[in-house]
Amino acid sequence: MAAQVAAQRTKRLAIRVGVFSALGFLICVSTGTWIDDFSRRRPGLWKMVTESGSIWKPVREVRICIDSVTEAALFRLTQARNEGDCLVTKTDRRGEKLTTDVTCRMGETRITSQSVLTIKGDVAFHAEIKAHFEPPTRQGRSDATSVQDARWVGACPDDMAPGDIVMPSGVRVTLNALLGVGR
Repeated sequence: MAAQVAAQRTKRLAIRVGVFSALGFLICVSTGTWIDDFSRRRPGLWKMVTESGSIWKPVREVRICIDSVTEAALFRLTQARNEGDCLVTKTDRRGEKLTTDVTCRMGETRITSQSVLTIKGDVAFHAEIKAHFEPPTRQGRSDATSVQDARWVGACPDDMAPGDIVMPSGVRVTLNALLGVGR
């Protein structure tokens, strides 16, 4: 029983990390904006550094190996999530910047967020996300900020397959297996 609970917890964590690691791209795709300009990231190894602006959550670096199959699976996951719990309320594109306002429901909590995504071709992006929680989280937080910088590093190393994510702790998760994507 404990092993099943641990496996479920690992699966949820891996999906969450995978989704948030790809956040900048997914914001762009899920709003339907820039699809022609930026329909996918360059295949290969991506390094994503996220800073949450909190002393409790230091800077985190995640590496993820991306290909078209992984990109499509992340897109489907985001679309399914957005259809049920989230509503894009505004998008504004100016040059290479995309500003998106989203309102989501997670249980009794209403989350409103604004994301500013700056895309640098298919090789990099910078995302700034501000969120407001109503009511505040269990920890008493009503606002959160996050900054993410992602860049294409090159080809995936021999020891990583598409969909593999290396977490800040060094733990490797296979996102495609968790999403049910076959090879």
